[in-house]
Amino acid sequence: MGYIDIALVVILGLALIFGLIKGFSSKHITWPMLLLSGLAGYFIGVPIGKALLNSAVGYDWLTSLYLKTIPESSIFNAPLVSDVSQRTIQLQNGLTEMGFPTFFQSLFVSNAVNLSSDVGTAIASSFSALTLFGIGFLLIFVLAFVLLRLILRPIWKTCFGEEGKNFLGRIFGGVFRVAKSTLWLLLVFVVLVLINDTMLRFGNTVIDDFLINDLGLVEQNAFPIGKLFYNTADMLVGWIIR
Repeated sequence: MGYIDIALVVILGLALIFGLIKGFSSKHITWPMLLLSGLAGYFIGVPIGKALLNSAVGYDWLTSLYLKTIPESSIFNAPLVSDVSQRTIQLQNGLTEMGFPTFFQSLFVSNAVNLSSDVGTAIASSFSALTLFGIGFLLIFVLAFVLLRLILRPIWKTCFGEEGKNFLGRIFGGVFRVAKSTLWLLLVFVVLVLINDTMLRFGNTVIDDFLINDLGLVEQNAFPIGKLFYNTADMLVGWIIR
């Protein structure tokens, strides 16, 4: 076990003990509701946004609206080529011209919908797609949160006791604290992956070397918890922005 593995075991162990002691009080209902609402927003709201993208509002009106914000220059007026790699370079050059950091450009490139016109239209269509995805997510998120609050509040005390400290309340308190700590730790690992990626781009391998040695990223028999966190964070970063 490396230093990171030991730190993770200690943090999660303390979270479990603290959760068992504190129980599962009614104020903790907010976190599960936020998580469930977020899942509903992603799995229901985003598809709604995709459906709207195929409508006149999304494809025509909103894309045209964003197209008005695209600068007039040869970069944006150039027709898109059919080769995927060259087309990606065209879109990245356009986003760079608009001041978007290289770090986030793949998010817009992968969501470009209109690839049959010029660079400016393709970029505008990606703005339109992401806007509608966000609107769909937020609408379902808010709706799910309100409904869950109305449904779960009345039955809370019955299940977990007045202060959330009956047997079931303490079990759920421990599970909740571990889950919450896991999410925060995963966020820390996402930041670590982003920092490591940035340093590698500049040829600095200090963090990467430490992670390989401490987490045993290239070893088959390494203690899995640290590697699991890092690989999960790396997968999330790749899924979102790479």
